[in-house]
Amino acid sequence: MDAEQLLTIARRLGADQAEVYATTSTTEGVEFEANRLKQVEFTQEEGIGLTVWLGEQTGISVAYGAVDPETLVQKALNAARVAPTTGVLFNRDRQYLLVPEPATDSPDLRAWGEELLAGIRTPLPQLIVQAGAERETSTLRLVNSAGLDGWFETTVYSASLGAEWVRGEDFLQVYSGDTVRSGRPDLARIIAECLQRVAWATETAHAPTGSYPVLFTERAVDLLWGPVVAALNGRLMQQKASPWTDRRGQLVLNPCLTLTQDPDQGPGALPFDDEGTATQRLDFVAQGVLQQVYTDLRTSRELEMTTTGNGFRGSLGSFATPDLVNLIVTSGDHSFDQLLKRLDRGLVVDQVLGNGAGLAGDFSVNVELGYWVEEGVIQGRVKDTMIAGNAFTLLAGDLLLGQPGQWQGELWVPALLVPGVQVSSDSE
Repeated sequence: MDAEQLLTIARRLGADQAEVYATTSTTEGVEFEANRLKQVEFTQEEGIGLTVWLGEQTGISVAYGAVDPETLVQKALNAARVAPTTGVLFNRDRQYLLVPEPATDSPDLRAWGEELLAGIRTPLPQLIVQAGAERETSTLRLVNSAGLDGWFETTVYSASLGAEWVRGEDFLQVYSGDTVRSGRPDLARIIAECLQRVAWATETAHAPTGSYPVLFTERAVDLLWGPVVAALNGRLMQQKASPWTDRRGQLVLNPCLTLTQDPDQGPGALPFDDEGTATQRLDFVAQGVLQQVYTDLRTSRELEMTTTGNGFRGSLGSFATPDLVNLIVTSGDHSFDQLLKRLDRGLVVDQVLGNGAGLAGDFSVNVELGYWVEEGVIQGRVKDTMIAGNAFTLLAGDLLLGQPGQWQGELWVPALLVPGVQVSSDSE
């Protein structure tokens, strides 16, 4: 659907201002299940969200695929007529018409999946394996009646591998994956990680109940970083709900920790947010000291500060709220093996089950995949084990950071060794 046409119709039918948010995505993928090719997919999606203002009342209408433009506009106007007064917030007179990077040749996704499958089943044919590979190209167009006009395109490549091992009543499930913006995912690393996890889980060990040091792998450490992401949210700061409200300039984490956002890095890199503000590098925490938070237009106005370019929509039909492009945790100086050797008696946590830590940082979760360690050597996989603690307390206390780190969704995180985590087990 033509964005400029929608704006023209909206103004003609009575809207004071209008904005069009349009997305497209094209996905090619292959999926292997139970050691065999299950399906090859090709999907295309197109959606559009129209926002109109009648004075300071706002209405949104959404369509997927073909739709009559005047019908879409009328639905948005009807929504605005019954909406509360919220004010007019959007960017003006900005352009981000970006030329995409030259697309690489279409990869042989099936060959990627077969390589993953063979890489783990050749040494361990007893495993039941799932694998997948995908290429997704997406575009975003954001244009409004006040001169904003933005467009960009991104392509990401991803691969994943999961394996199940059933031994009588013992069931083991491991997985790994990688997502990149160019080239191909690191298939060798994915295979090696799954093989290593299976090897560590060959034997079963018992975790005693008590307070022990825990080594969180890159996949599990987001249990601790989730509350930090929330604490840096400007909306929660404005509502006095963040644990770090009024603590700017104060020490909030261990001095070895520096947290940044870099919109040019990672699979989610993008040039502007869903409100048309340029994204930027942000220094949230420097050597443990809180520097700033992230905001959208509305939150920044309420906090009397300049928006950081972090206004993102959860869906086509929602308003923008503060969210991160990414969170990059500065890596430490210790390899995983070096961190492991620091454990006299302790637990390696690789996968957890549960709702994660709450806003106050408290967590109590089941260990889906973890290993007991004695004198720096993994003894085997633990079962029926839980861990509990507080993320802010652990991140402000003594800790050791691994290196180099991995992307886990929007997070770039290293492995992390912390003392004093409560471990409880029903297997003793």
